[in-house]
Amino acid sequence: MKNSRRAIRVLVPTLLGIAAVLLLSPTPGCKHAAKHPNVVLISIDTLRADRVGAYGSDRNITGMIDFWARRGVRFATTYAPASWTLPSHASAFTGLYPTEHMAIDEKINIDKSAPMLGEQMKKAGFKTTAFVAHYYLGAEYGFDRGFDDFYIKPNATADEMVAKAAQWMHDNKNENFFMFLHFFDPHTPYTPPPDFVKKHYPADAGVQVKGTTADVMSVVTEWPSDHAKRVLRVLSALYDGEIDFVDSQLEVLFKAMQEDKLDENTLIVLFSDHGEEFMEHGLMEHGFTLYQEQLRVPFVWYFPSKLPAGKVVNEPVSLIDLMPTLLDFLGLPPVEKPISGVSLAPLLLGEEKSLNRHLLAETTRQGPDRVCLIKDLFKYIYSPPFELNGRLFGEHLFNVHDDPGDLRDLLRTEAQQADTLRSRLFSTGLYVEKRIWHVRWGKMTEPVHGVISTPGKFVYVYKQNVIYSTDMQGLLISREYPLDKKELNRLTFVTLPNEPNGVSFVTDPETSPVTLQLLFSHREAPGRVWLGGPNRHPNAAEFTVTEPIALTGTGAPPAGAVLIWSDTVWINSKQILRTEVGDPIKLSPEVIEQLRGLGYLTQ
Repeated sequence: MKNSRRAIRVLVPTLLGIAAVLLLSPTPGCKHAAKHPNVVLISIDTLRADRVGAYGSDRNITGMIDFWARRGVRFATTYAPASWTLPSHASAFTGLYPTEHMAIDEKINIDKSAPMLGEQMKKAGFKTTAFVAHYYLGAEYGFDRGFDDFYIKPNATADEMVAKAAQWMHDNKNENFFMFLHFFDPHTPYTPPPDFVKKHYPADAGVQVKGTTADVMSVVTEWPSDHAKRVLRVLSALYDGEIDFVDSQLEVLFKAMQEDKLDENTLIVLFSDHGEEFMEHGLMEHGFTLYQEQLRVPFVWYFPSKLPAGKVVNEPVSLIDLMPTLLDFLGLPPVEKPISGVSLAPLLLGEEKSLNRHLLAETTRQGPDRVCLIKDLFKYIYSPPFELNGRLFGEHLFNVHDDPGDLRDLLRTEAQQADTLRSRLFSTGLYVEKRIWHVRWGKMTEPVHGVISTPGKFVYVYKQNVIYSTDMQGLLISREYPLDKKELNRLTFVTLPNEPNGVSFVTDPETSPVTLQLLFSHREAPGRVWLGGPNRHPNAAEFTVTEPIALTGTGAPPAGAVLIWSDTVWINSKQILRTEVGDPIKLSPEVIEQLRGLGYLTQ
């Protein structure tokens, strides 16, 4: 088999014994980088752990990664702190949760006061370089901080990245270096090289699939038709092909290191920023949910002269632990600013102990803030009720040990456990409780024109049901009603025929009055506007609400009616404090189109 073939071709590194140990033990007061091994930090974007052989997969597509895991240390359960690229990588580089480093959406950069891994390594005397393959890891967001050389080429393929990285290492083989190498291939679109397409494409699929965003969305919109299941099978196979291709290039990289005799004194750390969903919970891709297929990622450390071969660390950890662990393992001082990540160096070196802590993961993409807290066997997921392509989101509780696929919701049967984790989550200060307003409408035969305004500003706005689709170019778009939220204190919308939906929003300050104007085919009909329920209505089409409005009955209005009420919701504290973030990112038209093609933006 291919994995065995690769393992035979790879030269087993020579142990350095006592000499290597001394390299890891800097002389007191001396910070010269020559006292440490080189470091190659590898991120494979969108690689879910269960596609890796060392994590139980039988697909035989990760021979090089498995080689490093067999001869190094593998963390069995590592959680991504977010289910998409930008915030998760930022957490790995800062030791902070997304709510702490503030890069919680594509328009916000990393908090400029946050410590960055590149800066710490440069400060220690390493020559630093980075090769990254996506815009989200660019200088605009702060990822270039601390790097002497910073190369970025969005959507570059693994062979391009390896060729660049191998040449740089060859040219700098006499330096003591820290390299960050990022691969983007497993991300959509799933378009591996032709040889890998041929190798993995199911011969009996019966459908032609290119692996584009349009193919991905066709599965979601047509599910559970037979055609959608066939397309899903091919997309999963093409995803395997991308992983297989990246792994083959990792082998090329490692051979180049061996030829330059760099493998014996280079620590290799490999991780992924998040996984990928293939309809396990009714959606595709990533960033929207916090289930295990999106949060559980590989985390492998390879350095045979110092690390015990084949060790498996079963203690649950997070990518926020990467930076403090690396610094501690190298004998470097910790960062001065308090961070949430902790050093796992004792676990790497063989110590068995429980860290007895809670782990957090969160996302803010296309809807309200969703967050989960993991402690021991249980994972609690919090989300206000909303829909995405008709899939309902809400609160859940799972036993991740007995139910690794997050398929059996224990929210009702283990109510006390859910209450415990919920209380713990909302006592951290990372989330704040705010009054939120909801405007919902049933099926309308005529358009309703709405204008919502406040003397304060809107800090938190989302649709009740975002409906994804693709346009003629195959780029991701939203097909539900149009909502204009470009102004900080004004929202406008127009309902679509026969499509119930709604909008929810928070004002800052939350006690700000809210003025609504609702016209039915440009006519006033205040009797069709329900304030909390069918027994209370405004006096005119334009009205102002200042006090909370309790909901009586269900939150789903009948056809022809608009229902308005308020309640409370827990939201990411940085939604309120974004003015403190610093310079926001201004996306260029070219970047916006690229992000739409990748499924990150809809408009």
